[in-house]
Amino acid sequence: MKIFALSMMLISLSSHAGIPEVCHQFAKNPSGFKVNEKPKDCSYELSEGTCRTESLTCAGSYLNSKSDGAYLGFDQVAVDYKGKMYNFLSRRHQDLSQVLIIGEISEKGTTILCDIKNKVTEVKLLNPEKEICKAIYEGKVIKIGLLDEKVEKDLQRNHSKIKYSKDGYESGAGCGCDLEEYKASSSDPKNDESFVNAFNKLNSNEPSCSGESLPLKWSVVRFDKKDYLYLENPDIKQGALSHGYKKLQPEGLYSWNGSGFEKVCGKTYETKRVAVDPELN
Repeated sequence: MKIFALSMMLISLSSHAGIPEVCHQFAKNPSGFKVNEKPKDCSYELSEGTCRTESLTCAGSYLNSKSDGAYLGFDQVAVDYKGKMYNFLSRRHQDLSQVLIIGEISEKGTTILCDIKNKVTEVKLLNPEKEICKAIYEGKVIKIGLLDEKVEKDLQRNHSKIKYSKDGYESGAGCGCDLEEYKASSSDPKNDESFVNAFNKLNSNEPSCSGESLPLKWSVVRFDKKDYLYLENPDIKQGALSHGYKKLQPEGLYSWNGSGFEKVCGKTYETKRVAVDPELN
């Protein structure tokens, strides 16, 4: 707690007008920046435990870990740019591809300059001419929660009693490991084996704690007396901002064809990395 209390006094909001050049340049070409493994007058100090953190210290002062825990679990990376040293906060040990925050280092501490985000530049629709797809894109369908036990769902279209469940795990220290995994099971596994295996294989909700992609929302769409499985990215539209390193998974409506899930329609996303004003709350 001493580290975070001290560092709270060292962080200040950038007084620069607009987003500094270093932020824009990094967003455009992150491969052009290199980690300074032995920064002058500074060193790296590792804090082990449930939430591993590597802190960059200069002149004995800890930098860039807010007392409210906003940066808990981030590793701090020294980077030189045009004669100045910057503190890049990364989600993975000295990995610049995982950087979410950039700050400038001075004798007074670290000034947060910007956040690094992914911006959706284009949303592409698959099969927009199909009746069911058009209804989905226009918001004219009813979505049933996959785990809603009050509504009987028949994705397999043979009236089998399939049970859907979700297992979850979240890091107790809040370091960003949030695992969600949807499962299908049957009281008659022999007859429903193909469906259950296909459903479980389709799981796209971050099946590991690597956290490299944003989780999808699962639901059932009922259209023309048939049930479809819908995996979507709610509220992701053109211009939307998301985590700087996480991938947006394609959205999809799936139909069971008797042997597997067939994609009917969906959305794909084009994104680019951008630098934006920092969120310090």
